[in-house]
Order: sequence, then structure tokens, then C-alpha cells
Amino acid sequence: LEEQFRKEPFGWEFDMVKLLVLCLLRAGLIEVQSAGRSFDDARSMEAKTAFTNNTAFRQASFRPKETVDFAVVLQAAEAFKATFGKEAKELEQGKVAQDIRAELERQEQELQAMHTLLIRHNLPGEETFQQALDLARDVRGGKEEHTIQAFRSNHTTLKDAIQQASELKRNLDEPKLFSLQKAREVLRGPWAFLSTEPELPEDLKEAGARLKNLIEKESFHREVAEIVGNAALRESH
Repeated sequence: LEEQFRKEPFGWEFDMVKLLVLCLLRAGLIEVQSAGRSFDDARSMEAKTAFTNNTAFRQASFRPKETVDFAVVLQAAEAFKATFGKEAKELEQGKVAQDIRAELERQEQELQAMHTLLIRHNLPGEETFQQALDLARDVRGGKEEHTIQAFRSNHTTLKDAIQQASELKRNLDEPKLFSLQKAREVLRGPWAFLSTEPELPEDLKEAGARLKNLIEKESFHREVAEIVGNAALRESH
């Protein structure tokens, strides 16, 4: 925006660009996304941060505010069913937004639990859950129109994270977590030493590379048996 409106026939200074964008926000004509949050209220704390900090303003994005008609509400209701496996109670904007917020609030607990578990055990995938958590909070945090539009646009990301959380919860019991911890210890200990050996057996090289690859993938929980097998081969040497 700054670069475009600096040119002819406008010739606006940076502060003028900020002022006119803020006027559009105050008039309810645009939405702003800044620091991972969307907002359409010029009096909000997010707006204060975005418009009083030049760096934050330059990193923000702006889009025209769309009117939510029945077709959009219907799409959001279909996305609700695809994501949560159940119907919205009523096909009315306020009710659909309410259902979305309530279900996301419930799902956030599982997403947060998996995020915490992955960090605690130094396992991959926590970025996926952090992104989903940020998105869920953004969807729940705006007005009804924003909740409808944001959920309709981003429900696939939320659905994938919810499914992954459910799969992790089923697959990662205490014995498996212990086995994964032991495998990581093999990588940090015996393998860190063995991998420097010039005449390392080929099968051990392959086992080491395979173990490192498996344990760093987000799908590691599906490969626990193979991870343990490769870790055991290395320990035996």
C-alpha cells in the first residue's frame, strides 16, 4: 500500500496511508490480519498495536470485508459437518457461528494436550498443532461474520490437526513413549559415536539413517515398531 500510493497521482506520505486505511477499518469496510490474528474493530487492542507500530503495519495484510449471505453460511455448515462429523443445529448465521465456536473450544483442549506432549518428549509435529491452535483462537475470537468466513476458508487445516491429535492419542501410550525416548538416546549416544567410524557396517549405516528419518517425521507414531528395531540394531553394535 505504501509503495502504490506514494506514486502519482496520489503522492501520499506513509502516515496518510495509515490514516486512510484506519478510516476504512473504522467504517467497517475492511478486515486486517496482523501477528496471526484477524480483526475488524478499529478500537481493539490488535488495531492499536498494528496502527501504532510501523513495522507491524507494514507486515499486516488487508482485505475487503465480505458480506455473509446464506450461501456462505451453508458452506460453513457443510465445513462444520466435514470437520466435526455432525450437523450444525440451525442454518442461521448466529447459530452456525455459535456451533463453530463451541466445538472449536472443546477441540482446543485435545490440540493443546498433544502440543504439550510433543514438546515434553521432544517429538516432531508441534508446529502443526501450534498453527491449528492459533487458527482456532482466531476463528473463535472475531465477530460472527469473521467466524463464518475464517472457518469456511481454513476448516481443512483444523480438520487435519484434529484427526492427527486423535490418532496420536490412540497410538502414543506410556510404553511407546518410553521406547521413543530410548531410541532418541541411541541417536544422541551410541550412534553419535558410531557414525564417525570409517569402516561402519553397511547394515548399521542404513539402520542409523532409517532411524533418524523415522523419528523426525510427523508420522513417527505409526512407525514405533520399526524405530525400536533400528535402535536395537545400533545398540547391539
